[in-house]
Amino acid sequence: SYPEGLRRRLLPVLAETLAAGGEGAAAARVLEQAGPDPSLALARALTENAQGRTEEALELFDAAARSRDRLMRARALRHALERRLELGRVTPAEAAQGLEQTLFAWRGDAQEVVTRLRIADLRREAGDARAAMALLRETASLFPEQAAAIRPRLQQAFLQALETDAPLSAVAMHDAQPDLMPTGDAAAAVLEGLAGRLAALDLN
Repeated sequence: SYPEGLRRRLLPVLAETLAAGGEGAAAARVLEQAGPDPSLALARALTENAQGRTEEALELFDAAARSRDRLMRARALRHALERRLELGRVTPAEAAQGLEQTLFAWRGDAQEVVTRLRIADLRREAGDARAAMALLRETASLFPEQAAAIRPRLQQAFLQALETDAPLSAVAMHDAQPDLMPTGDAAAAVLEGLAGRLAALDLN
């Protein structure tokens, strides 16, 4: 009963919210009443996923990712990658690489920040802490209002790099960026471990 213009704007939001909230059946009823509408492509994918129809959901996510709507395309790509990651069909490194491609589909707002932080987390999970650090630094530079919130993640990536890099490389990184060294037991343990690895090299 809503005017057509308002209806077209509200229906995707309504259906996506219901599906994301676990109300798959209610979302399906809304979509059935709405009829065919390209703006509901992502909502249909989310609804299939909420109802446990994984393969159908993935097909619909992939279809929505081919939309001319840039925001829908980016969101569909992200949902598809996260679902495949949950299913073990892609590795964290592959998911990070795929998410990086979505940055070209939609840029310049909170959506991009969230995606960048997720990519950094996946890079760390894949064991590439230095790549995570580089992305987090770039993100803080592009979104200075988010720099304070990003810093703890950057420090954690720094600690991971100190722990996993070759000892001499880790020392050089520590000396070059001492401002990133957090305080606390975790940092002390990493430094102690690094000292032990250096001692094992027998550099005398």
